[in-house]
Amino acid sequence: MVTSRSFIYPSKLSCIFALINKWLMIKSNKTSGFLFGLLSSACFGLIPLFTLPVMHKGMTFESILLYRFIFACTAIAVMIFARKESFRIQLKNIPSLLLLALLYDMSALFLFWGYEFMSSGVATTIHFTYPVLTTLIMMVFFKEKKSAWRFIAIALAVIGVFLL
Repeated sequence: MVTSRSFIYPSKLSCIFALINKWLMIKSNKTSGFLFGLLSSACFGLIPLFTLPVMHKGMTFESILLYRFIFACTAIAVMIFARKESFRIQLKNIPSLLLLALLYDMSALFLFWGYEFMSSGVATTIHFTYPVLTTLIMMVFFKEKKSAWRFIAIALAVIGVFLL
């Protein structure tokens, strides 16, 4: 649950985010979110670098995803524990969490299958079109604010994929 209070970083592990913000002298949450989004995209873009070599050595998609998610869950659990946050979830949230987990698993699995049928660069770029679809869904079904900048970003993303 996100609250309006400012984040407190109680441990050295959690201080990484605070140090990155301080190092970059970030003053606004919008700038911070933008930079962390770029960092996230860069990390996601590195997936083929680590996935393709183990795929070529015979490891299955499912095994790669299993280990990837085990390591990710462990890292997130350590961060939650370090921040002394609760692991508790409400019973009513379990169906939504299961659906989100299934969709994320399928997204990753389809990306890995894509690596088998096309170059990793093309597969990863096509995979990155999901923000376009998310933006369109949010504007159409959830009445999110439409702006010229959003439409320009959508157009640039679509043009970029077609230029591949």
